Order: sequence, then structure tokens, then C-alpha cells
Amino acid sequence: MDYADGDKDDTNELSDLSLDGSNVLTLSNPATGGNSVDLSGLLGTDSQDLSLSGDELSLTGDPTATPIDLGAYTETVTGANDITVTDDGSGNYTVDYADGDKDDTNELSDLSLDGSNVLTLSNPATGGNSVDLSGLLGTDSRA
Repeated sequence: MDYADGDKDDTNELSDLSLDGSNVLTLSNPATGGNSVDLSGLLGTDSQDLSLSGDELSLTGDPTATPIDLGAYTETVTGANDITVTDDGSGNYTVDYADGDKDDTNELSDLSLDGSNVLTLSNPATGGNSVDLSGLLGTDSRA
């Protein structure tokens, strides 16, 4: 690629910007002697903050800022008082599901398959907690 430089002088091209610890921005290889600007006066001058009220997000400290309605991004969960979501105040949420019948003895828990191909459900709601699957052995015709 051939780019025609108007003055054909490589010594006046802009090359690097650097910012030092005292917030002075410096341009290396400048065309003029004024190659630094002190930016420290800009520190701590932004008094804006975000505020959330209901579903509305707004920028404080800027009267021209437009509030943002976040209502379209909220979700309401409706139930029979069986789900509880708790906020600890630090942004951590705990979700608790209340068992409808409050009976721990009727919950499905474990499946096991023994050496004779009997599938057993532990802690069943009814007495019929096992099924013999050995009749299914060798019935798959796939190669």
C-alpha cells in the first residue's frame, strides 16, 4: 500500500500517548513543544450516580438524563405460596420451595438396578416399587 504523506517528513508524525501516575497525558514525537496536558483536574468531578426506584433506572446529578423503564424486564412468579424468594440485602437470593403435602416419606429418591435386571425405586409412594427388566434383554435388533 502506498500512502502519500503530504510533507514527506517522518519526524513530525504522531506516535504514542502515555499517561503517568500524576495523570499527565503526553504525546511523544509532537510537531510542537506543547506535548503534555494535565488531566488531574478532571478527577472527582463526576457527581452522577444511578438510582433505581421501582422499575425506573435514572441518573442522578444530570437533569437532562432520561429515566429508563425496566418494567419490561421484570418477571412475576405467581403460585400457591409454595415458593419463597428471600434477598439478604447484599444481592444474594435464597429460593425455598415448600413441599405441597409436607410429607417427606412419599418423595421419590433413588433408583437401583441389580444384577438380575430388577429396577427398584427406594422410598416409593406405593408398595409396587420394583420392575423386572430382564425380559427386555436381547430384544434390541440394532447391530
